[in-house]
Amino acid sequence: MSSDIQSLRETGGQVPQSQIVDVPQIPSLSSDDSMSSPAPQPTPAPAMPDAQVTDAVMPAASAPSPAMDVPSMSGGLGAPVVAGGTRSKTKTILIIIGVVVLALALGFGAYYLVTSLVGSSSTPSPVATSSNNVLPTPTSSAPTQKPTVIAPMVHVSLLLTPTQTQMIALPSGGGPTSIRSVIVAAGAPAGLTVGGVRDIAMVDASSSPVQSSTILPAFFPSFGSSLASVVEPDFTSWFYLDKIGGIKLGFVFKLTPAAQTATTTIAQYIESNPTDMANLFLATTTVPQSPVFKDGLVGGVPVRFLAYNTKAGRVLEYGFMNGADGSVYLVLATSYNQMVDIISRLKTNPLLVPPALVPSAAGSSTSSPH
Repeated sequence: MSSDIQSLRETGGQVPQSQIVDVPQIPSLSSDDSMSSPAPQPTPAPAMPDAQVTDAVMPAASAPSPAMDVPSMSGGLGAPVVAGGTRSKTKTILIIIGVVVLALALGFGAYYLVTSLVGSSSTPSPVATSSNNVLPTPTSSAPTQKPTVIAPMVHVSLLLTPTQTQMIALPSGGGPTSIRSVIVAAGAPAGLTVGGVRDIAMVDASSSPVQSSTILPAFFPSFGSSLASVVEPDFTSWFYLDKIGGIKLGFVFKLTPAAQTATTTIAQYIESNPTDMANLFLATTTVPQSPVFKDGLVGGVPVRFLAYNTKAGRVLEYGFMNGADGSVYLVLATSYNQMVDIISRLKTNPLLVPPALVPSAAGSSTSSPH
């Protein structure tokens, strides 16, 4: 070293200045980093030959060589991956996968639970529409059927100017015998004079008008139900005080529209059952040995009649009268005088107009008007 300095002085060169190389701080390595490469050492500057010594000043420091790259301090980049770090990442991944699987299981379980609860409910939940957020009213695909309301029957008598009116309450659930006995007991002549008429309104235990389907089978057990099927439910009944034989009972029934041509069948019902027809008399009456109906004419109305007891004035009379609206009425009376009186009264009713239909029955005889 001394010889080099002396040589420079003799040749007029300058004394070299010592340079301090600024080496970056190398982080201390732990025992786990023993496998990393040693820190690079600074390379001493080579001595310059005498021929190249000039007045130029030597550089303050030489740049580090590529071999002196120092690992970055941020995040430990460049540090070797050890086995402990690999195990930590694997465990984290497994935990994440487990959480995801558990969340999916809980989600599917909640979905099926809600679906089963909603499916078991019988009432559908209304769904809000996206347009106005109004809950729609559930509707049924089947058409709504309105209940059939049957209006109670209203009794309308065809007798416009009766002498008296009377209400008869029939026993509830009573048979034909009990019904007839109540009507017979009500047939007292009190308050009536000869030729007088008492209009009868028959009601049941609930004070509702009695229908023809109850009365006809009570008087005519053999064909009453069949006759009731071809007449209207409402009917007119009355007591008449005859000068011969006292109180007489009579009925007027209106035929249904479908049975207006069934007069011949009705005539056969009546004339084929003289025993049933005898129940119309308020007193016990014997049926003739050879019952034969005959033709008659009362007030211009053709009738058919059968005499049971002429001395007591017990003669069964029946005929048909036309209604103003084209309907047909069946008239039943138990004496000739009663038939004359009722036809006269019915002629004053605008619902009925004469002449009537001519009743006919096979095998019957004909006689002059009685």
